Amino acid sequence: MFIGCQFSLYPMTSDFVPVILGAIKSLEGRTDLRKSSDDLSTFLLGPPEVLFRALEDVFVDAAASGVHVVMNATFSRGCPGEPDEPCCYPQQKSPSVTAAEWDGKVRGVDVSAHFALLPLGDTGYMNHIVSEIDEAKKAGVYAAPKHFCSKLAGDAHRVFSYLENAFDRGGVKTAHTVMTVTLSANSPSNAAK
Repeated sequence: MFIGCQFSLYPMTSDFVPVILGAIKSLEGRTDLRKSSDDLSTFLLGPPEVLFRALEDVFVDAAASGVHVVMNATFSRGCPGEPDEPCCYPQQKSPSVTAAEWDGKVRGVDVSAHFALLPLGDTGYMNHIVSEIDEAKKAGVYAAPKHFCSKLAGDAHRVFSYLENAFDRGGVKTAHTVMTVTLSANSPSNAAK
């Protein structure tokens, strides 16, 4: 099963172009993802375990610039609006990354994030969302409730692994699942803490 992700990077510097181009350079030459970029965003299509790792690399590379950087990303699977993409329709559940696989692995980049999981067509969606908040707490990345989303915080690697698992769990009950994420690193407000 493949998923899609549309993302944009926002480095908080007047010299933003090299930061963005340097970060997405890691996507060049990859044959395990379909990708396209324009002046607003980059689109990725591929297996979840490949796509989330690639996106993590892009964000961490942008954060390595040292400037405050924000990534806005929308994930989707099973979208009925993609008639030429039968690969987006789930045939089987993809394997989740277990918490044990991520213990002790860190990227050294602290992030904060807002995320919202939208299991479309699931009449019991609030139960699923409440369950996902509990999963974020167990993973040690839950920071606070927010309007229309939840706040996560922690090492980039642990946050991205949680997001991958949350998105995977979101598709168990419904074929069409969407997740929105906004990530921030090197924020001046975080440096003051």
